[in-house]
Amino acid sequence: MDGTPLLRVLVALSCEEAALNPPPGHTLGYYFLEEREHIIYYGRENAESESSLNPHRDYDEIEPTIDNWGYLTVQTYRGSGNSTIGLAPWVRAHDHKNHEVVDPPEECGLDVALKLAREYVIEETGLEPSGPVSGQTGLNSWA
Repeated sequence: MDGTPLLRVLVALSCEEAALNPPPGHTLGYYFLEEREHIIYYGRENAESESSLNPHRDYDEIEPTIDNWGYLTVQTYRGSGNSTIGLAPWVRAHDHKNHEVVDPPEECGLDVALKLAREYVIEETGLEPSGPVSGQTGLNSWA
């Protein structure tokens, strides 16, 4: 036995655990981890709750920044491994409402996308994680 299937299972479990661990200043708002894609929304703590049915503000007129849009979103397509990291005005916002804020490398997968999303939050807010973060600590290592 070459261990490759076990390694894939361990990496998948690490990714799922890392997805449930929000970046600093955020809470887990919604996640969808399925065979074809992963979608994760992290809500900014103390942000005003918004809904697509009755938005409080016109998001077409507001510059998308981490301070004035309520959600950080990470989406990965498992077949290609391509990911997007962006801001959204509310949970499950349609693609045209999301604003990409990080340009991840092609085929980076969920593990790298989560790491880049955390780095973006730390860079934009200056907040540091309050404890150990599960998931990828570098491009070649896991915590």
